[in-house]
Amino acid sequence: MVMITFLGASVKEYLDCYGEKSPDFPADCPICGSCKPHRHGHFDRWAVDADSEIQIPIYRYLCQAENKVEGQDKTISLLPNFLWPFRCMLSEFVEKAVCLRVDDRLSWDELVDILNSRPGLVSGKTVRRWVNALAKTFAEVHTKLLSLLLKYFPGLNIPPEGLTGDRKTNLSVGMSLGRFLRQALASALPDGSYLVNLPVFSVLHCLFGVNFASEIPQSLSLPGIGTHP
Repeated sequence: MVMITFLGASVKEYLDCYGEKSPDFPADCPICGSCKPHRHGHFDRWAVDADSEIQIPIYRYLCQAENKVEGQDKTISLLPNFLWPFRCMLSEFVEKAVCLRVDDRLSWDELVDILNSRPGLVSGKTVRRWVNALAKTFAEVHTKLLSLLLKYFPGLNIPPEGLTGDRKTNLSVGMSLGRFLRQALASALPDGSYLVNLPVFSVLHCLFGVNFASEIPQSLSLPGIGTHP
């Protein structure tokens, strides 16, 4: 099981705090709901962006419940939320690429030229997968996101129509709404200023338990909001 949580706003901050020691488990066990999972080693994971690539430790924890059913998860891996499951690229880099495509309307070739600060860093095919995955994600949380915004900002002027047939337009609208929500949360929550620097979809991940295509973290947490199975 993968659990995404805040463990530092950057790779450097993460390594400064947890490069040599594992963090305390941040919540109740998402498997059994009652135990305090024990430390259970780690594995290395690449964290890559335009300027660097480095391996970081991802720590694992073992559920202590004795009556788990056959086939049920036994371990939880804590993933810092500057990463997304099964992707080595930092979430901020992925989101930048998506914004250049859906907001600035760059062509795939222009995108590849801008993003490849190092030869072969990312291909147009890879960016297409990112755009499709995030468009699918926004479609899944569209109603929840609008409901949340209107609940706390009833005077907000949001177009009444639903999703259009243009996935790029839908995704661009979703990014704008997500940025507004991120800023509002950062201002309203105690110690929430770190949210300003989180990618929009990392915030949505934590709020709604969003999955990215088939890459599903089963439990997520956000300081000040709590854990969402």
